[in-house]
Amino acid sequence: MTKSLENKINDAVQSVEPSPEFTETLWKEIRAASQIAHAPRRAPRWRWLPITAVIALLAVILLIVSPQQVWASLRGLFDFLPGIGLVQDDQTTLYLYEPVSLEQNGATLTIDQVVSDANQTVVSYRIDGLPNESHCSYNINHLLLPDGKKLLPTGGGLSNEGGIVQARIQFFALPEGVTQATLYTAVDPDDPELSACGAPKEWKVDFTLSTTKPADMELLPVVESTAESTAEAEDTAVKISIDKSVALDDGYILYGSFQLSNPYWQGAGIDFRTITVRDAAGREIPLEQEDVLSSPNGLTDDNVFAIKVAARDFTPPLRLHVQNLWIMAVYTEGIPVFSFDAGPDPHVGQNWEINKEVDVDGIQIYFRDVEVVEEPTDQGRDDSLEKGYAITVTQSSAQNFSGGYSCEGQGEGRPDYGTAGPSSELYPFILYYSGGLPYGSVTCSIFDAHFLLPGSWEIEWQPPLAEE
Repeated sequence: MTKSLENKINDAVQSVEPSPEFTETLWKEIRAASQIAHAPRRAPRWRWLPITAVIALLAVILLIVSPQQVWASLRGLFDFLPGIGLVQDDQTTLYLYEPVSLEQNGATLTIDQVVSDANQTVVSYRIDGLPNESHCSYNINHLLLPDGKKLLPTGGGLSNEGGIVQARIQFFALPEGVTQATLYTAVDPDDPELSACGAPKEWKVDFTLSTTKPADMELLPVVESTAESTAEAEDTAVKISIDKSVALDDGYILYGSFQLSNPYWQGAGIDFRTITVRDAAGREIPLEQEDVLSSPNGLTDDNVFAIKVAARDFTPPLRLHVQNLWIMAVYTEGIPVFSFDAGPDPHVGQNWEINKEVDVDGIQIYFRDVEVVEEPTDQGRDDSLEKGYAITVTQSSAQNFSGGYSCEGQGEGRPDYGTAGPSSELYPFILYYSGGLPYGSVTCSIFDAHFLLPGSWEIEWQPPLAEE
């Protein structure tokens, strides 16, 4: 990636400023959508922030180059900062020189680190002094700028264990010339556990950045790697590589990427329940999911991931074995999966049997039935309840499959938002409509999917020599 392209990307991102109404609606829809996520092995449970649709713009731009080309073009530009991740350390990068704190009702929010380079702004903060049983998610996070605009989060996550919140949130890069901002974090007012929070529901903490690094800051070198996966013949639709590594006192952080040959597959992630690492002596080496880049299902917008080898005392090389991958697919034209006759006036409680099995990207999905449902009273907006189609799916060969559906027919009804939640065997996807339900001949299609892809990938990685 050339500097000019990087500037174009940053300019494009900074020019995107959705309306507050759009942003609020989008966040509600994303929070309502199904999220299949599993806690990583040997790591604390984190609640991860959804990625806003603005990221799609950046993802589309980055599709013109592969992850390897992105890594290669940025070779030598990054160092690693513990607690933050990869940092483009140059004369324009801004840092928080020392922590800043704010106290409310016996609790204290402390911003420990902030780094803003040409690519992103990363804020690491913690909240101490919360009640031990407090369920405060603080999953609404913005950066408020001096001109009144806000920067939305692009990723990251937070945890709340024993009354201590730990958070690392990624935002877009600060506009040129801006060195001051306000961290805004709050509990989601629609969170069902809101009443159990028992602590300040909202925080605003000002901070100022400069090009002066903190006195105790230690930037670690990032070393290039060339390890690539070998796979069974049926697993060659995905190739995994280890592209970079960082040596820590207690192990290594490995940065890798996925190459996807299926044109509909937009994202991949490692299922951390099924990854193992052994050294040349056959010993299993502890592995942790590294929170500086990945989410619990490993999915990121640019198909890169980070894991931590939590040991330095082993016999190289290491052999990583991956059994399952999460796949995110986007079908731009939609895949029609079934149709039914809804009649002229579909009403609540009406049900149509579908009983049809459909192949979606090699996964067999069995659609049982469709039923008209009404929006729950606690979710109704503007005192008007919407009606929706609830699609019940039996997971046959589908392993943790979650799809995004749209049903179209006659009438002026338009999809408003959807909810989904897999259970042991059946799960409904409910698509609510404003303007009335589609009627007559209705066709339902899948536009995106999130599923587990079984396979077997082996990666042999050699730690760099000390002089490297």
